[in-house]
Amino acid sequence: MPDGRSADWLTGLFVPVTTPFDPVTGDIAPVSFRENLRRWLETPINGYVIFGSTGEGALLDEDEKVRLA
Repeated sequence: MPDGRSADWLTGLFVPVTTPFDPVTGDIAPVSFRENLRRWLETPINGYVIFGSTGEGALLDEDEKVRLA
């Protein structure tokens, strides 16, 4: 019987999403980030992995993560 902690829903393809940065300022680029997600929505994937090692999660501070949310 499922107890709410099951990971059965974690099936299929989950893609890592990179965190884009502005080439001039070096700041995160939220608009580009959202454009990346919109492009992924056009593909047959099951979910996203954000702020992982590919998304520079360990290097982003809380404010930057909130700006991308």
